[in-house]
Amino acid sequence: MPTVSAVRLRLDDICRLLCNGNSDLSHLDLTGYGIGDDGAKALGSVIQLQSTLISLSLGYNLISPAGAVPLIESVNNIVHSIDLRCNSIGDEGAFALSKLFMKENKIQHLAIQNNYIGPSGVTVLVSSLGDNATLQSLDLGTNNIGDEGALAIGKLLKTNNSLKVLNLWSNDLTEAGIQVISYGLKENFSVEVLNLGSNSVGDAGAASLAEALEQNSSLRSLHVTNALIREDGAKDLARALIHNRSLTVLDIMHNLIGYKGAEGFCW
Repeated sequence: MPTVSAVRLRLDDICRLLCNGNSDLSHLDLTGYGIGDDGAKALGSVIQLQSTLISLSLGYNLISPAGAVPLIESVNNIVHSIDLRCNSIGDEGAFALSKLFMKENKIQHLAIQNNYIGPSGVTVLVSSLGDNATLQSLDLGTNNIGDEGALAIGKLLKTNNSLKVLNLWSNDLTEAGIQVISYGLKENFSVEVLNLGSNSVGDAGAASLAEALEQNSSLRSLHVTNALIREDGAKDLARALIHNRSLTVLDIMHNLIGYKGAEGFCW
């Protein structure tokens, strides 16, 4: 199936192509094209008519809630992947996505990093994912969900059994938020990759993650780079790995664990 790229076509050409009922179109990639809200609305009016479009990539397109909401509302139940990274869809965009997930859908991958989504937006969004059985990858990196949003993430981890990749990089999380997420990990059996880098994990957060690792058997890759972890936190994580047999990648770069912290990993 063909892929349409905006590098070769103007937006009006693409909309005309879609309006003409191109039944073979499977992937639409307009990353970095700067379509803005008007372009998002124009696309929304035509993509709902597509019966084979499974992947929609609209990162770096200056889309605000004004364009994101009608665009998201137009997504049909055929689409498998939505990439809206590095726009500004905000909480309103997250609310629209939650409504999408409450309907019949086949979405497996959702990328909404760097979109000015706060605690209320992520709380509403993830509350719609508790019983979801299709979403496998959720990228929420570089938003500002904070510890309030972490509460919703913790609940999601306890109830959702399909999510495999979760990115929470740089989201204003503190040790309290990491603790709640760790509680969720203890009861989760699906997440394989978790990115908590560039948050204030600290030694207390690392200790909470270590406790979770002693019980969790699904996590394969844990990223806590640049997370204010020092010697004690590193030692706790190292001890947890003695009991954990599933984790194969622990990315702890750019922390101040020191020689003694690193020594803990030398069994």
